[in-house]
Amino acid sequence: MTIRIIEDTGKHQFVVSFRQTGFWPRTRAFRLMDDLETALPLLHRALDAADHYYFALDPTDGAWRDEQSAFNPWASPHSIAMWKRLARTRDLHARLEAWLEEVEEMMAFSLFDGMYESKDCHFCEPLISTLALTNARFVPFYARFMTHWEMSREQRQRETIDQIVRRHGVTPATEDLLFTRVVHAPGNTGEAQVEGLLDLLNRTYGDFMTSPLYRRIFDALNPPERKAPSYADDDELAAAA
Repeated sequence: MTIRIIEDTGKHQFVVSFRQTGFWPRTRAFRLMDDLETALPLLHRALDAADHYYFALDPTDGAWRDEQSAFNPWASPHSIAMWKRLARTRDLHARLEAWLEEVEEMMAFSLFDGMYESKDCHFCEPLISTLALTNARFVPFYARFMTHWEMSREQRQRETIDQIVRRHGVTPATEDLLFTRVVHAPGNTGEAQVEGLLDLLNRTYGDFMTSPLYRRIFDALNPPERKAPSYADDDELAAAA
């Protein structure tokens, strides 16, 4: 096993650090996937113990470690490179998707009000952001993870979603991402997210406000009022019977 646990009780962090081994990039990707699968039970136990507030994944084997600073999951370009390697290794996609589904279930049943890797980073945010940007196959997972994050504390989501949509274009997956963003995970900038993409959306649809996606979002945000029952309705039903 190439996993190391770093616990910083002062900063309330539980960091699972992976030591990269192997010469070939493909070998390193497979071993990282092995370590991610091994890490899940460790994260479950740490969550159950409730001794920490931050639960992080570090594929750099603690290279970020500094006595004066807390763990920053966005700080290392090497970390992003490791996550990209997973997204580009096609033979790992089925395992990676199964792992992401387990992580989603873990977040759904967490006792915490949202899971975090650090003060400014939701749990698994660097990983799933990199996967979705690198490979469109993982865009639906990003949308699903958003519904488990505390989006009132969003930091990078608007920028990431903008990049995802512009990189992959308007597809069923990115339409669902925008729908989820505005309707189910609006955070602080949900509707502004779509406004910032109007140039692309108008080029795609001709006029975004006449598109099925606009109608879908509008209908979800403005459900029809339910008619209150009345005695007249009861009389009509009785007569019909």
